Amino acid sequence: MRRVAKSIATVVISASLMFNGGGIHAEEIKNERMNKIDVQKTLDEIRAKVNKKSAEINISACAADQPCSVEKTQQTVKPIKKVKDSQDSEFKSEECLQAVKEKSSTTAKTIASHEEKIQLAQAAPLEVKKMETAPAPPTAPAPAAAPSPVVISGYTQLSHTVSDVPADSHSFNVARTRFVFKRKLDEDLSFFSQFNITGNNADSSQMTLTDLFVQYNLDKSQNLMLGQFVVPGNYEATISPRDLYMINYGQHIINTEHENRGNDLRDVGITYNYRKPGDNWGLSIAAVNGEGINTRNDSTDSKTIMARLDLEADKALKLGLYASDGKRFKAASTAAQVAFYGADGAATTAKSFDRKRAGFDARYKKDKLTLQGVYEILETGLAGRAGNLKGKGMFVQAGYFVMPKLELTYKHDAFTPNKDNTVTKRTINAAGFNWFIKKGAKLQMVYQKQKETPEVKNDRLDTLVTVEF
Repeated sequence: MRRVAKSIATVVISASLMFNGGGIHAEEIKNERMNKIDVQKTLDEIRAKVNKKSAEINISACAADQPCSVEKTQQTVKPIKKVKDSQDSEFKSEECLQAVKEKSSTTAKTIASHEEKIQLAQAAPLEVKKMETAPAPPTAPAPAAAPSPVVISGYTQLSHTVSDVPADSHSFNVARTRFVFKRKLDEDLSFFSQFNITGNNADSSQMTLTDLFVQYNLDKSQNLMLGQFVVPGNYEATISPRDLYMINYGQHIINTEHENRGNDLRDVGITYNYRKPGDNWGLSIAAVNGEGINTRNDSTDSKTIMARLDLEADKALKLGLYASDGKRFKAASTAAQVAFYGADGAATTAKSFDRKRAGFDARYKKDKLTLQGVYEILETGLAGRAGNLKGKGMFVQAGYFVMPKLELTYKHDAFTPNKDNTVTKRTINAAGFNWFIKKGAKLQMVYQKQKETPEVKNDRLDTLVTVEF
């Protein structure tokens, strides 16, 4: 607006000079130049008229496609810088006149364009409405997240044993060293594998594939595991050896009488897991070969079905029920007397023999106190035997922190391979401690006193150091 006012003032000055607006003759204008006082007086008169009657066009609104409005405002025109002489004034007047023409032409085009838009909007309001409410174009889908890197971890366990078998012997041993490789491929698919590269493997090998499976999440509550994995069973059989409470497994979990090997804690097949976030229960069901880990071929068409139900009664108490039913193939055998079992032998043909398990467990942990227990019944078909061998096993163990990192432990473990013959019962009473040195490192020591019929001198003292990496 200020520029328009200045342009108008310049035009008027030019006109007054040409037409003798102040009462001076035309001939004198040509020959004489207006003095500075007259110029200033004329400009003051023009400013007064402009301030009184000028109107400003809201050009900024038009540029933003908003309705144009003409508002009468009292504007104060800044004083035009005094020219040195009339010659400079004439030169600036011509320059300003050209600027006024250009500005007026631009302003007129802007107003005409805006008026045309208003007319179109009034003539077709529905179309304008449709344009305003048209949905935004669909956005391109976000690129899929890159798979996470492979995570490598593991642990090693170093042991020392003093035993009565053989007499007064002691030995150091690398119990196990395991490497874990896992990778999350996307939100639903992940991979897990574990290798034991040294230690006392059941098949006497120095390197064993213990786990290898892929896990697919059906949703937040369900997943499937396909491959070789830990099978559902009692809680102590499903945890890692590095987390065992008192170094050694319960007698009924690994024993020769029912042919329960360490390899039987894992198998090849498929598992369905259900655990809804916020619920206090979960379910696992597996269908496996029943041959244990690292078995190249399945020798029986009858798969072993295993299931476990977990229940959290409260934050401190956890309960579990589990069962399995399957078979294992054995070659033909001649009749044999198995005195320990208290039954006569019988010739058996090559066939698949029963393997059944069922039991329950409980864990209680609050403040400094820990209580754990398992009860299980077993039924196993054996080559060279007329009927299945039925047994039972149980253990309870307790611990109490006497210091922030030092926990005293105790375990009572009883196993009867043949329920029909109580002479087969074996009992172990064990005591020791768990010292949690620092995160990822602990020292455990357990002294076991064993009792059986007939009595055998086979007590032992085990020390185990576990280091995670």
